[in-house]
This record gives sequence, C-alpha cells and structure tokens, in this order.
Amino acid sequence: MYDASGKIIFSTDNNPDDNMINIILQPGKITITNKEVIEFYLYHKEKVYSGNTVSYSPDEYYIKEMPAYISRIDFNLQGSLSIPGTLSVEDIVNENTFKAYDSNGNLLVFGEDYVVNVNGTPLTITRRNITVASASASFKYNGKEQTANSQKDATISIGSLISGHTMNVIITGSITDVGKKENTIKSVIIFDSEGNNVTDYYNIALEYGTLTVY
Repeated sequence: MYDASGKIIFSTDNNPDDNMINIILQPGKITITNKEVIEFYLYHKEKVYSGNTVSYSPDEYYIKEMPAYISRIDFNLQGSLSIPGTLSVEDIVNENTFKAYDSNGNLLVFGEDYVVNVNGTPLTITRRNITVASASASFKYNGKEQTANSQKDATISIGSLISGHTMNVIITGSITDVGKKENTIKSVIIFDSEGNNVTDYYNIALEYGTLTVY
C-alpha cells in the first residue's frame, strides 16, 4: 500500500524493509445470508427443587414480530424438569417442534429459510436450600473425650427436606479439657425414598453447635 507521495507504507511481504509496517494477511470466511430471524421470547419460569415435575404451559412465550413472508407457525411449547437444572434451548425450539409456513402454505426449512433466536432463560429448577446444625452440649470435666455426634444430634435449622428424603450426618466435634469447641460436621448425605443419593439437589449450609466442658 502506498501513501500520497508514492511511498510504500506497508507490505504483505513477510520480509519487508525496515521502514515498512509488516501486515500478515490471514484467510478468513465471510458468510452472507438472507435468512429471516424470528425473535422468540420465553417467559421466565424458575422453581425451587421440590421433587415435583415442572412443565411449560403452551402459551408461556411470545414472538414480537413475525418476518413478512412467514404467514403462520405451528408450535407447541413443551418441556419439563423434575430435578435441578435448566432446559436446553435446542430441546425447546428445533426443526421438530417449530414449523413455519409462507403465504402459499409451503413449509419453510428450519435453519435454512429462517432461524429462531431464543431470548430469555429456559425453564429452570434451582437447588433446595437447607442449613444443617449440630447440637450443643455441656459436660462436667472427667478427663474423657466428650461428643454429641449421633444422628439425633443433627437437625435442620433452616429449610426442610422433601418428603421421603432422609439425611446421614457425620459429626466430628469432640472435647476433653475444660473450655469450648465447635461441634464440627464432616459430611451430609441426603437420600430419597428409594435410597438414591440426591445430595446434589440441595445447597447445604452448616451450623456448628458448641461443646463445653466445665
């Protein structure tokens, strides 16, 4: 490339003169498309894990403006969840669930004649929040290790388990000498009514009791 005086100001040559700016051109790809974009909006739907199945209602979406050459669509909003997670956009809107037709009634090709841009967060189930607390206990000094670590020494102070779920809590706190110590919790495992580990479906906070020897 030259400036107004005819001097070379850069070159694509990989070995330019010192007074040149070296610009290396890399191959790229330019795509030109005439696909129409349908702006598709999902209503916000988020539930806390309860063990129940949460599903979309058929009308929990809207389309702001339909491209001019699309006369109608056939679409039935579907999708459900029963455990924490978020539905995939591709599972909601795809070539099997979304059909668009032109003014002559011809079926248009999903992804070729038009694309659907999904706005909003798909159906989501969030984890259930609970706080598990260990018991506090006091002991008169006798030189022996003291604990409060049975299953009855673990309770849920905030929130609740889903009906039929149980928890196994390992409490590791102990004390021997006069003073105070936290009644620490090593682990919490939650099972459903069939014995499946469902701990990942909960957000578990821990609250330590106090062990005291006097």
